[in-house]
Amino acid sequence: MKQPTKPMMIKKALLYCLLFTSVFCFSQETKFKEYSYTEVFDMIAAEKDTLFKLSNAFVRYNTKTDSLFTAEVNDNDDILTGGRKKQLVIEKELAFNNVHFFSKSNFELPTRGGVMNNILFKKKVSFTTVLSATFLNCVFEEELRNNTQEEIEDALKEAVYRFKRF
Repeated sequence: MKQPTKPMMIKKALLYCLLFTSVFCFSQETKFKEYSYTEVFDMIAAEKDTLFKLSNAFVRYNTKTDSLFTAEVNDNDDILTGGRKKQLVIEKELAFNNVHFFSKSNFELPTRGGVMNNILFKKKVSFTTVLSATFLNCVFEEELRNNTQEEIEDALKEAVYRFKRF
């Protein structure tokens, strides 16, 4: 049996280093920041740019600060009315990536917290891998786009398929 040459051994070692490095780099755990609904909309208002981006976050209903993000519900848990009386107007494009919105039901009262209600979104709103955003009486003047991880994976599979055929 023929012994591998030194240049071939170096190439193999470099290949293994590249593989292990990429595995360790891409397998890092995602760190999520946590915000209340009010904090997120305050950040949107404070953003100087025309595009607001939020990634890797949990948005949780806070009973002390998020009274405008509530809705009354009936016995069947159908949403009836929202807590915001005056319409909120958002004039920025919004891009949420890997952001998860959590609502909170109060079984003693006919309310649900964590409902974005009575909001006019004048620019594009896009969600990529977003969980459970609840809207009530909201208007999206431009575009509401929701890309799930499954849609992204399907698009990647299609691109790989076309590349292989090329």
